[in-house]
Amino acid sequence: MEASNRRRDKIEVVLAIMEIIHSGGSKPTQIMYHCNLSWRPLSSYLEKMEKLGLVTLTVIEHHLPQSRKHHFKRRYSITPKGLGFLQSCRVIYNSVYEIYAKEPQHKENVDACQMVRTSELVDA
Repeated sequence: MEASNRRRDKIEVVLAIMEIIHSGGSKPTQIMYHCNLSWRPLSSYLEKMEKLGLVTLTVIEHHLPQSRKHHFKRRYSITPKGLGFLQSCRVIYNSVYEIYAKEPQHKENVDACQMVRTSELVDA
C-alpha cells in the first residue's frame, strides 16, 4: 500500500492510540512511537481521552534497589466505555468502507477506512 501524505484527523489519531493500548502497548513511549506522535500532542490526547472515560491511567511506584529514588511507571488501559467506542467506530468504518470501496474517486476515504477495518481493534 502506498503511503499517503494527508494529515490524519483527530478521530484517526484517537483510534490509533486506542488500538495500540488495546493491543498491549500501555506505556506512553510505546504509544508515542507506534502512533508517530511527539510527546506534547500525545499527552494532550491521552488527557482528553482519560477525561472522557475512554482510557485510564495507572501509576505504579517502583523502588530502585540501588538508590533511594522512587521511579513511577505510567500505564494506560482501555475502559469498557472505550472498548464500546472502538467497537462502534469499527462498525462505522466498515460501513463507510463498503460504500466508498466501489468508487475510485474516494480512494483517500477508502485508505482511512481500510486502516481501521483491517486492524485488530476488537476481539472477535
